[in-house]
Amino acid sequence: MKLEKNYFADVRNDDLTEIGQARPRSDVPGHVSGKTVYFADRHIPGTLHLKMVRSPHHHARIRAIDLSDAERHPGVARILTAKDVPQNLYTILILIQVGPEDEYVLAQDKVRWKGEAV
Repeated sequence: MKLEKNYFADVRNDDLTEIGQARPRSDVPGHVSGKTVYFADRHIPGTLHLKMVRSPHHHARIRAIDLSDAERHPGVARILTAKDVPQNLYTILILIQVGPEDEYVLAQDKVRWKGEAV
């Protein structure tokens, strides 16, 4: 391949010398003062929040799930278990051909690791 001048940008003859230089970050004062407003800090009326319950056991059979405490808790809109989730397979990894094809969103019948969502 023959290199020609038109393959490259012209040399600049101005005082714009940002490349290779430290630039002051404009977001630092808000972060260190606690004034930065993050998305999670915003309250949007009507927003529901999700609480995942995770298994405290490394490997266990699910015989029953006691929902009575959650049902009595004020503000609970809905309680979902694996039985309530249609097509309960986590298939996003299949789209990029990585990982298992049949990983459940919520554990059914048994949990396979500590922290698995039930």
